Amino acid sequence: MARIFLYSALLCLLYSSALAQGSAGSVASVETRYIVDMPTAGVVAKGEYAIGLYAFGSNGVMAEFSAGLFTNLNAGISFGGTEILGSATPVWQELPGLHIRFRPFDETRNFPAVVIGASTQGRGAYSSAAKEFQVQSPGIFLAASKSFRWLGTLAWHGGLNYSFEPSPDERQLNAYLGFEKSIGNPISLTIEYNAALYGDSSPLVEKGGLLNAGIRCSFGRGFTLELQLQDLLQHYRTTDDITRTLAVEYIGRF
Repeated sequence: MARIFLYSALLCLLYSSALAQGSAGSVASVETRYIVDMPTAGVVAKGEYAIGLYAFGSNGVMAEFSAGLFTNLNAGISFGGTEILGSATPVWQELPGLHIRFRPFDETRNFPAVVIGASTQGRGAYSSAAKEFQVQSPGIFLAASKSFRWLGTLAWHGGLNYSFEPSPDERQLNAYLGFEKSIGNPISLTIEYNAALYGDSSPLVEKGGLLNAGIRCSFGRGFTLELQLQDLLQHYRTTDDITRTLAVEYIGRF
């Protein structure tokens, strides 16, 4: 695993350009909208769009599209499933994921940016029997983000969310927290803790929370490549090892 991180970092350093940045590194030109799985207070600028593609376990693939409709107002849609690659029959999520986020407060010197949003897209495998994702969708969420100049860029992100995936009598307010640190111009390291308070009742996740990490690399104008290491505490019920996800993001203008 250490080799993967090292090779990714070396590739980014060799290929990236300080004049052509995505959402990673100390000179990123676009905002980070997710820590790893959970949302930040970042938004796509008005007139821009974001396309994300995620490849995860069980031959899973998920695609996401978001657009900046107005200043600080984004809307989007996503869809995915497992067994997309290979010869097995694909298993699709039941409904497309819908996303909306509005940022009423931009970041200032003394205060964080704040976003209010809703998202019905979870991450990882989807259980058609339980009608929920391995990492449940945020549902309604409130996210805050604040960045600092320290040996590049250091940012913290946190939020509260209320997912509608559990049955009504098992739903409860959830919390998450994360940090992001730039490594030179092209690379950022992230770490996220999701309390995952639905763990008592979920058939996919045990109680105890989810610890995730990632390495992002900007390798072209608007492009970001990310390797995610999910469930470092190994609380997924369906696997006994750390889960690896590869993500590619492109942000362009209409």
